[in-house]
Amino acid sequence: MSLLTNEQYKDFLLYGAIMDDGFSFDGHLNSDDFSDLKHGRKDISEKEILEKLDRLMNDYTNKVKEEIKDEKKVGILLSGGIDSANILSYLTGWKDKMVFAYTWGGWGKNTTDIIYSKFTAGRFKENMAVHKAMFTDCNYEKEKEFYIEEIKKFKVPLDYSSVIPYIFLKKEILKDGIKIVFNGQNADTLFMAYPAPVKIYRLNLLFGLIGLDNIFNPFWMMRMFKSVGAWKYVFKDKFYKKRIDLFYNPINRLPLSLQQKIIVMEEMFTETRSNQNHQKKLLESDGLKVYNHYYDRNFIRLAITVPDKLREKNGFSKYLLYKFAKMRDIPKEVIEKPKKGMSYGYKDFIDKKLHLPVWGEIRANKRLGAFLDVEKAYRKERDNFFLFDRLRSAHYFMIHVDSVF
Repeated sequence: MSLLTNEQYKDFLLYGAIMDDGFSFDGHLNSDDFSDLKHGRKDISEKEILEKLDRLMNDYTNKVKEEIKDEKKVGILLSGGIDSANILSYLTGWKDKMVFAYTWGGWGKNTTDIIYSKFTAGRFKENMAVHKAMFTDCNYEKEKEFYIEEIKKFKVPLDYSSVIPYIFLKKEILKDGIKIVFNGQNADTLFMAYPAPVKIYRLNLLFGLIGLDNIFNPFWMMRMFKSVGAWKYVFKDKFYKKRIDLFYNPINRLPLSLQQKIIVMEEMFTETRSNQNHQKKLLESDGLKVYNHYYDRNFIRLAITVPDKLREKNGFSKYLLYKFAKMRDIPKEVIEKPKKGMSYGYKDFIDKKLHLPVWGEIRANKRLGAFLDVEKAYRKERDNFFLFDRLRSAHYFMIHVDSVF
């Protein structure tokens, strides 16, 4: 008996996570959580929103502090950006706890996150215990062993290159005897700061002008961005319509603006599920407890009711959160740095042609070939690391986990 259905494998290939409720995380949102929300108040001022953000951040910080009052050490995954820096600015007010910060440098010491996280750590160093920079040693066999160990434990497919940094971070956090860790994921999602939802929003508006917005809906279009190219090779059938009816149509019926609907879709399905698998469930699988201000329901509800015009100000650039960072005394260098996601050193892997033997395994995987044109993908995009990475992730799950069921 197979652990996953073909539809669930397609979910993973197209969106990086399984969409069914049984594969969501604890505290996962559903459409009922947003049924009473309306379009944002048009007359609300930036000052009022920033004050509410500060109040919610303080409330969440105090709530967590009470929950972990017996802990003497806490960790934080500190990137080079403003979101984790904003959280750190609240944690360093805890005089009775040592704060350990961990930063991943997938490209080495010149990785953007390494460079800019030092500015943040320097600003709050008086109340921090240590700031650790973590690097890969490019031991790909060891990474593969770690990855397979995690998916066997997890029984959920995970994007290989997204998981590796968190495996190393988790090992270091546990070595330091830390049980509580914070991260700053989800602010970009809530303020629509990633390129994919912005492009989809603009495309959907365009299609609406010619009456095609019901055909080219956001959930259907998102697969072109989240699948890193796999959508071109997944065989077409009734899968898309079923998934749209099940997942997107309930969101589309909510009394929300198009921007808000896209954010809710990302929160429930197409962004948060994958992120939570890597950044919450994976860390908690070894006894850590993960906290995140930006996943607090009150924060989510406030962020979604921000007026569309404010959200899209300066080109959907998280304008309000950058103003908030200035309020929190985040270093100017961090506020002004260009946005860049977490890194993984894959170029060396491709240059050494280490992907080719794995492609051989993928091409021989008959189950994967039942719903994906593997040969066409190989011919056209053999050296596309991100497509290869998604396919090998599904392949490894099939042969190391699903094959035993």
